[in-house]
Amino acid sequence: MNKITIVERRIVDKWENNKEILLKTKRDNIKKLIDWLEEKKFYEAYGSTRFHGNYKGGLMDHSFNLFLHYNEECNKHNLKLDKESIIITSLLHDVCKLDLYEERNGIIMFNEIVGKMGHAQYSIQRITRFIHLFEKEKKIIQFHMGMYGTKEFWYEKGEYTLKELSEAFKDKSVKLFHFSDDIVTQFIDISK
Repeated sequence: MNKITIVERRIVDKWENNKEILLKTKRDNIKKLIDWLEEKKFYEAYGSTRFHGNYKGGLMDHSFNLFLHYNEECNKHNLKLDKESIIITSLLHDVCKLDLYEERNGIIMFNEIVGKMGHAQYSIQRITRFIHLFEKEKKIIQFHMGMYGTKEFWYEKGEYTLKELSEAFKDKSVKLFHFSDDIVTQFIDISK
């Protein structure tokens, strides 16, 4: 009989928690999206190669940490953003990273083939295969990288211009999501 390790138990418990939160949205086809996330092993995905969440389950941890932080910040700043939108954007904003990193001989490697698909737009594309995203949710996910997602910063991989980012940041929920993601990445998430 296989014994489950403490780390594996932690991952299973966190995944069950994430599924419960996603199911609370009652969004049409959310169960199909959750099934796909399970098939893709979202709960085991790496968050990066060497920065935040560079361990098995790191992507899930980052997404959950962002959910907690963004929800708290929305409440603190009295932003009238629907709880469903907070859940969907926070927990799913980086699904583009599924299959993006793979472990080879103990080293986390970047998958160049998946990496060519883009970042935010690829997340939006993957999510909308299953559930409807409202325009505000798309905008929050699209611009969550802030200046790091601009063509001026990331050249050939940039998804928008600084001018487009400036326009998007007029929506406080978009701006706050980016800053929340950055704070979670820099100060809350851990790397191994």
